[in-house]
Amino acid sequence: MSDIKTVSEMIRSGELDDLLKEIYGSETDVLDAQRERYLGAIAGFEEHFPEEAASGAAVHIFSAPGRTEICGNHTDHQNGCVLAAAIDRDVIVIAQAGTDKDTVRIWSEGYGMVEPDMTRETDEDTGENVLFPYTDEYGTTEALVRGIYAGAEFIGYKTGGLNAYVTSDVLGGSGLSSSAAFEMAVLMTVIGLFNEDRPVPGPVTMARLGQHAENVYFGKPCGIMDQLTSAAGGVCYMDLADPENIVLEKSDASLDRMGLTLCLTDTGGSHADLTDEYAAVREEITGIAQFFGKETMREVDPKDFLRYAAVIRQRCGDRALLRAAHVIEENKRAAAAFGYLRDGNKAGFLQTVKSSGDSSFRFLQNVYPSGHPGTQPISVAIMLSESVMGDHAVSRVHGGGFAGTAQGFVEKEYTKEYIALMNNAFGAGACNAYRIRTAGAVKII
Repeated sequence: MSDIKTVSEMIRSGELDDLLKEIYGSETDVLDAQRERYLGAIAGFEEHFPEEAASGAAVHIFSAPGRTEICGNHTDHQNGCVLAAAIDRDVIVIAQAGTDKDTVRIWSEGYGMVEPDMTRETDEDTGENVLFPYTDEYGTTEALVRGIYAGAEFIGYKTGGLNAYVTSDVLGGSGLSSSAAFEMAVLMTVIGLFNEDRPVPGPVTMARLGQHAENVYFGKPCGIMDQLTSAAGGVCYMDLADPENIVLEKSDASLDRMGLTLCLTDTGGSHADLTDEYAAVREEITGIAQFFGKETMREVDPKDFLRYAAVIRQRCGDRALLRAAHVIEENKRAAAAFGYLRDGNKAGFLQTVKSSGDSSFRFLQNVYPSGHPGTQPISVAIMLSESVMGDHAVSRVHGGGFAGTAQGFVEKEYTKEYIALMNNAFGAGACNAYRIRTAGAVKII
């Protein structure tokens, strides 16, 4: 039980250095930066909650990482296989239990204060008082917080009043899943702050609660990959064939031992007005599954798919056929890439990632918007990488695609050259290097 001054001194003195090294790396400059970041967050808590900070009550710190998708592009909504990894960018929460159990106040750096309505209503089926979703809150941080609280209570965990300061270096809109990191950080805060006598739920359970909050309370029909990777940490291979019984394999595999650096480039493309593009991917692939009387492509026999290719072209169109073909092969690539990464097979890993990226470009066709062929920043990033870096880097579309982020796996000795190349094309600071983080959502203190 440490008050805010004690926690600050623990950080300054290096008492938490071992844990910080495990999460962020052991380089002196990285460790110094994280100490300053944590102390800055504590100062933020003191600024926005001065009375609470001065009360001497216990203060706790929680963290949850963003994620990068490595392989399995657009397979999750088809109950497919996905390979993702937690990264060394995270949401951190400085938290203190509030005196009023129904008052939740969260100051989020860059966004301001969030005070969700925690009014509970009687569930007619169970007779319990619960936090129902409000449709007029869709798309708000308040909705996510209500959803996280509701989920924690649903699985039997205690909740309470909360004063919290949140800061994040998982940039929103970067394709690194800032929303999932926020959800997992808040959930870990609620569980860690009010349930110290109980174990933390497993990553699948935590991810389901975060996904439910985003689907039902926030109003966004996301999959579970982002939340699951943030909750578990490390490299995560997921087989979603049975959504009720997700197969999760985690590895602490490192890109370092293969001599590779993960680089992500913000190419400057906007995701605005791309809803129809994303929807079309899912609708077209699902349409082919329905042609076979199935709900998802995961249930379709690949041999039947090829046998009926001519009929599919007539019924569903060529683009739908190509997109479905991508999903079938991408499931195999996700499993293969996980094995190569886990075993440290650099050549196999890079070749599989390149094949995945090529398939996303040629068959899935999610590298640029179909309605705006004159604007193709991710295509430019891939072209520059291949033309200048040659075999020293593999570059591909990252995440949902159509705009935004390009991903690169770069041989370490060429990292600076790759970053300079991308920054020259897309602006200073557009490209940054990342590490795979082995820890998922955690309590720091």
